[in-house]
Amino acid sequence: MLLAVALLKPVAQRVGQRDDFTVEEMMQHLQQAYQRGRQSQLDPDRWQPEQLWNLPLDEVKAMFHV
Repeated sequence: MLLAVALLKPVAQRVGQRDDFTVEEMMQHLQQAYQRGRQSQLDPDRWQPEQLWNLPLDEVKAMFHV
């Protein structure tokens, strides 16, 4: 997680987020993203994105609980 903070903080600042983005906030966001991933029902080995191209992104996210 600390490596992710070290790598992502400069990227977050480059894309226009706040300059005062703290490590604590970054850790909180990373933890939330990790939890969303754990709760997801997406199986990358069986996922067939070609069959979902015609669906809106919000529907696909709801389908996989992300």
